[in-house]
Amino acid sequence: PAEGITRYLCGTAPVLSLPQSTTVVAGAASPLAFGADRLVYAGPGELRFTVSADQGTLSADVGADAGASGVTVVSSSGAQLVLQGTADALDAWIAQGHLRLATAVDTSVEVRVEPVGVPGVAAIGRVEVVRASAQIGDAAAAPGVSLPDRLQLAASGTTVLRVDADLFV
Repeated sequence: PAEGITRYLCGTAPVLSLPQSTTVVAGAASPLAFGADRLVYAGPGELRFTVSADQGTLSADVGADAGASGVTVVSSSGAQLVLQGTADALDAWIAQGHLRLATAVDTSVEVRVEPVGVPGVAAIGRVEVVRASAQIGDAAAAPGVSLPDRLQLAASGTTVLRVDADLFV
């Protein structure tokens, strides 16, 4: 997809590259699929990653790896979520589907990334969020779902299903 709007301010700013849009399932806390390698920062220290939704509720699926991922949830207030960590840790954590949005309407989210302790330096982007509804009934109106041919299972324990392609077609 076409790249979304990104604005760079003075200083050593992080580089934020977001898709123009992403799809979530209506009425469910769906991962925000921004893709991998969307956040780059050459400066020292950690970044503050703030996500704000015009509509809906943002959440962080910290799961069993809370703290081990290198990402800290600084605050969560429904329509806004603030995370902190290194660029690599944040990028990997989000790509793994831990950043979620529940919404009943199409909306947009704003992402602001800034180095901790460096005022006035930020990368800002906006992503349109479109709902897809899984429904029973008129098959022509329901979205199709595309899954990979094969899955590689872990030798033991739980296997996480991660689909890198656009799931809804």
